[in-house]
Amino acid sequence: MTQGDQIELYEKKIQEFQKVVEHRDKMRKLTANKLFKELILEEFCVNECARYVRTSVNPRLDADSRANALHIAQSTGHLRMYLEAIEQMGNQAEQEIVKYTAAIDELRSEPQES
Repeated sequence: MTQGDQIELYEKKIQEFQKVVEHRDKMRKLTANKLFKELILEEFCVNECARYVRTSVNPRLDADSRANALHIAQSTGHLRMYLEAIEQMGNQAEQEIVKYTAAIDELRSEPQES
């Protein structure tokens, strides 16, 4: 692989990582939104989750209804895990951009073979 090919490959990787960082930044903007915090993170992930957990142990309901309530309650955990994964992947991608940029700089500083 030539030096130019390697640089091109690294630049493509950086573009891919930048998309992941942009995705993380969109998630951060969304989760910082006051309405999202109130409606989703507080009302759904806290209040509704607690209500569904209580419903999931209600002996007056049939087994399917209790199981469905538990699954809905668990969905709040899945949402939070998804948001955390986006954050972690974006942070990792940001670190990779630094590494690949340094590698490109190093390749460009090396004398080219003829």
